Amino acid sequence: VAVALARRIQVQVNWHEFVELGTLGIDEIALTKGRANFVAIITTQQADGHVALLAVLPDRKKATVRQFLETIPARLRPTLHTVCTDMWDGYANAVKEFAAAHPDVSLAVVIDRFHVAKHYRHSVDQLRKREGRRLKQTLPEAEYAKLKGVMWILRKNNQDLTPAERQKLRLLFTYAPALKSAYTLREELTAIFELALTKEQAKQRLKKWCAKVRRSRLTCFDTFLKTLNNWRDEIVNYFM
Repeated sequence: VAVALARRIQVQVNWHEFVELGTLGIDEIALTKGRANFVAIITTQQADGHVALLAVLPDRKKATVRQFLETIPARLRPTLHTVCTDMWDGYANAVKEFAAAHPDVSLAVVIDRFHVAKHYRHSVDQLRKREGRRLKQTLPEAEYAKLKGVMWILRKNNQDLTPAERQKLRLLFTYAPALKSAYTLREELTAIFELALTKEQAKQRLKKWCAKVRRSRLTCFDTFLKTLNNWRDEIVNYFM
């Protein structure tokens, strides 16, 4: 895949094929695993849901993305209403500068829900690993054996658990109550993103969730809370 993408690196778009842009997606992929040689993938989602690849940029620098955005014809600029991206400053800043430079552009930057979930689920994963090591050291071998596979069960969404998996989780939570709290908070945040909320309602829900995290005195979400605070507007734009 990486080789194929490398061969397709290009920024020339046949704009005549498009009558609208709608939503742009900006993401990246590393051409070589373990190396920071990212290329930026630019796509567009049309009103009918069709997704088209526009360009594969040679890097994910702000200047490169901004240069590409400037190639959008004037007739298409007003049809662009949303840019969906991850939490990479270069992308968001390139889009905002582009919009500020063109009075006919009015758009919202939306952080992809997948990337938000990746961050807060990682918070619980880190606690899961710490608690797993602790339980292995402190529980009798026979008792710890009963928890085999439970740490991976913990990664599943609650609604997808089987009765047997729920029973094993309950056993885990008797030994690791902090993990139960973190898991519950993770599921509550996921549920918020499943609701049909207005932006203002979403802000209030997220504010209450953050307050609940702080009252829990869990530290595993500390980094995510900072991320949420820094990107709150763009994250809440998901609820438009």
